[in-house]
Amino acid sequence: MTCNSNNNCQVCYNNFNLLNNTCTCPSGTSSNNAASPSCVCPLSTQTYNPATSLCVNNCNVTNCISCNENNACAGCLANYQLKGNTCAAFCLINNCQSCLIAGLCFACNTGFQISTFGDACIQCTLDNCQSCEASGVCSVCMVGYSLVGGACVQCAVANCLQCSIPNVCDDCLGNFALTNSGTLCQVCLNPCETCGTNGLCLTCMFPYSQTPNSQGQCYACSSFKCTDCEFPDVNFCNACIDGYVAVGGACVTSCPQEQCL
Repeated sequence: MTCNSNNNCQVCYNNFNLLNNTCTCPSGTSSNNAASPSCVCPLSTQTYNPATSLCVNNCNVTNCISCNENNACAGCLANYQLKGNTCAAFCLINNCQSCLIAGLCFACNTGFQISTFGDACIQCTLDNCQSCEASGVCSVCMVGYSLVGGACVQCAVANCLQCSIPNVCDDCLGNFALTNSGTLCQVCLNPCETCGTNGLCLTCMFPYSQTPNSQGQCYACSSFKCTDCEFPDVNFCNACIDGYVAVGGACVTSCPQEQCL
């Protein structure tokens, strides 16, 4: 799951074995090549049991590793519990109907909603609040409102992202800059992503270098993989697009293994 500074894999995803900088599946299994890969058995009617390193019959029940004489599930993988004829993640969260994994709720009972971090089912009744961190504490407000002390207040400043009080803006939307003591959000001209009150760019939009030159002007890097480069040496890269890292001024793949994160 991690690489060292030499771009060698150090830890693999669950069920993979690390050998000579390569993540491989145990004998009899293969990678499913998913975004978060895992080793799977050749048949859908089988589940890989890491405790025994074997593929076992799952009675057509996901995460089941033991079946009874009626071909119904009798035992589940670690961190799962048998409910009826299904294997469900252990769920000890109050008012949670089902867990995605242990400690993370997937669906709450009627009248409750999943907290911002997914670790609780809470009642979020605050006005103009979209999501609560805890009961009575908002974490995400509806569009047009700003989070102030756990509550949502309406912002009277056009194009404002976050207000401290209704008529004073603390932070503007992406293409706007804060002016006039927080009472106005001024538009930034393309390709500025953010700008100062003088209209000069503070940051630039992709595919320009994120950092402008000393005159507040945006410039392009020589490589399309580069998101931030030096000026005037646009060949020297400091930051890269996802999947690449900057090494010695160049963008190289971040990890040689698809199973390595």
